[in-house]
Amino acid sequence: MKVLSVDRLVIFLYSLFLGVLATGDFGFFGLKINVITGLVLLFVIIFFSKKKIQYIEVANILFGFLLCFSVIYALLLDVLKGNFLDSIFFSISKIIIIIFFVINVEYFRKIELKDIIEIISKSNILITIVNLVILTFALTPSLMENVYDYSQYGGRLKGFFAQTNGYALVLNFNIAISIYCFLNNKKIFNIFSLFIVFILAIMTQSRGLIIGNIASLFLTYLIFSFYNKNMRFKFVWFVGIGGVFSIFFTLLASTLASFMNQYFGIELSRFNSESDTNYSNKVGEDEISERSSLFVAGLNTIMQNPLGIGFTDHEIEIFNVTGIPLISHNFYLENILSFGVFFSLLWISIFLYVFYLLLKRVKNIYNFESQNLWILFSLIFFQLNIFFMTHASETIYIWIFMSMAIGVLKNKIWFMVRK
Repeated sequence: MKVLSVDRLVIFLYSLFLGVLATGDFGFFGLKINVITGLVLLFVIIFFSKKKIQYIEVANILFGFLLCFSVIYALLLDVLKGNFLDSIFFSISKIIIIIFFVINVEYFRKIELKDIIEIISKSNILITIVNLVILTFALTPSLMENVYDYSQYGGRLKGFFAQTNGYALVLNFNIAISIYCFLNNKKIFNIFSLFIVFILAIMTQSRGLIIGNIASLFLTYLIFSFYNKNMRFKFVWFVGIGGVFSIFFTLLASTLASFMNQYFGIELSRFNSESDTNYSNKVGEDEISERSSLFVAGLNTIMQNPLGIGFTDHEIEIFNVTGIPLISHNFYLENILSFGVFFSLLWISIFLYVFYLLLKRVKNIYNFESQNLWILFSLIFFQLNIFFMTHASETIYIWIFMSMAIGVLKNKIWFMVRK
């Protein structure tokens, strides 16, 4: 009974942790709620749920050490620039994330399917509650300044984060969970949860999030079409649904932009065709108006610094090399800038490995009744979305999800499926 009670506690803590990710920088006495929950979860797993993690694969331990070494390397690069104090706390948090990553992989590799589903379902309830709180703030004149970031685009919803892109990344995670819950069980609550998260996604005005979601739906279908002959024709209906969804999403964005401007004075200029405010960051004509310019600037800086520049001063270094005072706005380029070409391959290989496992598991799905199908669908959806995300500032959320993905994809549930 004692082991059972500990397992129930861990499942509750996992659900709580995933559910409060969107609280962002909100906390007490300088400590974030999601960080506190994550540390308590890690403590309970290590000291009270030893049976799940006592036999961690040697390959995972070695990989964890290599990741830690890459963090120390990036820290040394910062020390050479005189940025020790700015980098040391970030480096410590990175190492804690690596420990969490290795343990997460092992834990999710061993738990039962019903526990995976319970964690996802319960976290979706908490996600919806947190998102409703953020939406309430966003629609209350006296509170909205706490959750909006104002710029030349008008108001961009940032939730309880320091900047919009952090919240957009967590919404990406929220959408993947909400889509799973909706596809697995079309209850009114799950439909409502999915609708709320889409509303909030539009209010961030994050093109990476919005375009990524639409593109990922179609790409997910294509992956199933090419890698699973049994499901190829069963998924044809998804193309039509995807088309209708894209039209609905576009109309919703336009309608919401007009509504927010008329009743709350918040201008979502990227979706408002009548707006006088257009997207243009004037630094040398249209040099930064296109994301490709930032991408090229990041590449040029990497070519000048193939060994990396550490965790700090990315904007300064890019400006020194290219004259553009902005970060590369690309998750992968920012990691290469931090760790250098060689060590960044360790981090990027995580995504490649997850994608490799995803393609292998697609072949294990034979019918729509399989719980594995919707888990897999959500994992592919999130994995594809990462390619459209821009900032590496909230990487903790990405690595947590990636570790869960690897653990789930290596779980025995994929080898119990029968045709």
